[in-house]
Amino acid sequence: MDQAIQTEKKLLRHQFRADRRSLNVSEWQAKSGSICQAISQFPKFQASKQVLAFFSTNQEPDLSSLWQAFPDKTWGFPRTVENRRMQWHGMKIENLDSSRALGRYGIYEPLSCQPLIDLALVDLILVPAVACDRQGIRLGNGGGYYDIFLTEPSLNSDSYKLGIIFDLTLVDYLPHDPWDIYLDGICTEFGIQAVASAQSLSAFGMMDAELRPTNAKMTATSAQD
Repeated sequence: MDQAIQTEKKLLRHQFRADRRSLNVSEWQAKSGSICQAISQFPKFQASKQVLAFFSTNQEPDLSSLWQAFPDKTWGFPRTVENRRMQWHGMKIENLDSSRALGRYGIYEPLSCQPLIDLALVDLILVPAVACDRQGIRLGNGGGYYDIFLTEPSLNSDSYKLGIIFDLTLVDYLPHDPWDIYLDGICTEFGIQAVASAQSLSAFGMMDAELRPTNAKMTATSAQD
């Protein structure tokens, strides 16, 4: 392990978290809404039946309006377990509040009695991050949970990994380790962009400019095939 890289990552986490906290509530809500709008218009999301998401903490983008608008998709949320592992549970959106509780890190997690997700059927993973760079490197919170999960053998190897951040934490370059997993795309309040290491989004029939969100109202009907 390169100690210099770990020290730099620690300093960057502190910086980017402060940047995120600088957003007032109105800005945070508006930017989160724009991110949800962009995802709702993303063909990969529209075609997905099973999506993994996360409960926002520490002023991360709030994706709640997304799953509320698309309750018919199968939504999975993580629960931390031993050895820096996560188990993913399917949750019915209409019963969300009664099916979750605060976990070990003060983040909402599914109750252990909720059914487990079949990871082989996952189409899209909405990945939280402290920051991302334009090559698809993600700076996480430092626990290693997503680094381990994204290499899980039972996970569908074709699932699309979409980093979810605010634009103020998207940078040109981040220090990284050999085990860091590249994302396929990054979503900010300004839209979704492919990353240099990922397959071009042209495979989904859209250019980057077309992936920027519009002012159209997000509705569940837009997810129809």
